[in-house]
Amino acid sequence: METVFSVMVRLSSGIPALLISGAAIILTLLALIRKSPGLMILAAALILPLAIARGSWTGIGLLARSLPAFSLGSAFAISRDDAIFPWALAAPVFGYLAYLIFKIVAAGYTGIEPIYIY
Repeated sequence: METVFSVMVRLSSGIPALLISGAAIILTLLALIRKSPGLMILAAALILPLAIARGSWTGIGLLARSLPAFSLGSAFAISRDDAIFPWALAAPVFGYLAYLIFKIVAAGYTGIEPIYIY
């Protein structure tokens, strides 16, 4: 289990995090436009390393930990042919991933430490 967490931490910093978050944003947008729950589930799987390594169980970090749940909820709403809820549930995912991309670019594409607010 320690090896899996170590891999998730490595994937959540620097260039790999930039690539994963960019791919997750693209997949989320494609899923919302095409109304494909499968693409949204794939985006949730891509977000999982970022959520586990950068999230916490208190404060704002809880939002980061719940990002895959938001994506899965959006996939469920897409499968029910809802018009508003998929976009509303995907909004925190877009916001956090855009924030993460900004932080990585501002840090010079290096590993950045997560911010824990207690």
